Amino acid sequence: MNHSRRSPCFPTFRSDDLQRIHCLRAILRSLVCVALVGFCHRALPDNPAVNGPPTLALSNIVTSVAENSSTPIDIATITINDSDGLGTNDLSLGGFDANSFEIVNGSTLRFTSSVTLNHELQGVYDVTVMVNDATLTPNPNDSEDVTVTVTDVNEAPTNISLTSTSIDENAGVNGVVGSLTTSDPDSGQSHTYSIISGGSQFNISGTTLRATSSFDYESATSHSVTIRTTDNGSPAASYDEVFAISVNNINEAPKILSIPAATIDLNFVLFGDNVVFVSDGESPASALTVTAVSNNQSIVSNSKIVVSGTGVYRDLQITPEQDQAGNVTITLTVSDGVYSGSTQLVLSIVFGNYWPSDTDGDGILDIHEDTSGDGLYNNPPDFSNWNDTDSDDDDLNDFYEYYLGSDPNILDTDADGVADFMEFAVGRDLFSLEDWSLDQSFENRVITIQPAHSVRQP
Repeated sequence: MNHSRRSPCFPTFRSDDLQRIHCLRAILRSLVCVALVGFCHRALPDNPAVNGPPTLALSNIVTSVAENSSTPIDIATITINDSDGLGTNDLSLGGFDANSFEIVNGSTLRFTSSVTLNHELQGVYDVTVMVNDATLTPNPNDSEDVTVTVTDVNEAPTNISLTSTSIDENAGVNGVVGSLTTSDPDSGQSHTYSIISGGSQFNISGTTLRATSSFDYESATSHSVTIRTTDNGSPAASYDEVFAISVNNINEAPKILSIPAATIDLNFVLFGDNVVFVSDGESPASALTVTAVSNNQSIVSNSKIVVSGTGVYRDLQITPEQDQAGNVTITLTVSDGVYSGSTQLVLSIVFGNYWPSDTDGDGILDIHEDTSGDGLYNNPPDFSNWNDTDSDDDDLNDFYEYYLGSDPNILDTDADGVADFMEFAVGRDLFSLEDWSLDQSFENRVITIQPAHSVRQP
């Protein structure tokens, strides 16, 4: 075969042409590599950035606040660390008390304005501050816990309770109204009580409110008292409250007024009109009955004591037994049908000097006119109009003594020791000698009244 012949499709290359082709191929390969290297440097830099998780830090942390402090209150400053600047930094709150806190401007943790800080209701608040990049796990990427303590402050009591606000009238000295208790936000404290006003009517023993003296419904139906309760906190705090104490109307024993002491000269009957006074706060006077009892029937029998009338003033008549003297106690009792009150009178009855009077001056003594049924003022004959001379001063004018037959110049015509007027007064014979010394039936008696004491009965 002749290799030196050139084919038209495959020209014959000389050795130097082949060398040139190899050089050209090397040049093209270098150019391609250079281009490729430039592209790789643009797509894949030498130090590529990597997205890392954020972190947070808390500063200026407040660990305690006093109760009753006004909210909102700043609790901590929040700082987020994220050096690559990639992804998100989402803040959120967790924990049991998360609803009591809020994050303001992404940098401040604080109590919300709706929180009421009360140590007695809640003494500790716990919250967790969290930061998270949504493109990364775990969730959250970082968190910090905060505990805030609410410190106790002594608060004033808020109320006083009294188990009763009424008292029966006549309950007596130191009668109990009721027991006192205090409402106080601070649990476990003790309290003392004092009276600010109304102290003249009330007093306090421990926790018991008492009436200093008995109340009378008829005088006042209610009384006011201001009570202060003071706790044992530091510093101590107090609270005042006004109470209206009503007085219960109780059926009381009626009263009977004692008859004042006196000495009375009388012949037959003691006392008279309007000498007994009765009263009752609940019952009308007409509903009250008055009775009387003697402790010595031989001197004054019960039948000889008469109380009459239906009003507040009653009439009283006491007739001692004839020819009797001595001491006797009369008990007067007024009753409303349920309760009663009594008073006692001590009567000391003695015989006294008798000196009859002649009211109308007709020469007939009053005692004689009264016992004979004649009038004291208009008994005929009215001898005083004829002659007022009484020579023997026996209370019988001379003309009348002439009329009777006695001696107007002698006080005791029959010299029996009993003056003419005495014998005349009792219907004795002015001229007959009689010993009258033991007969004292018509002698005046002196009764001394001495009230004893009042007795109130159920």
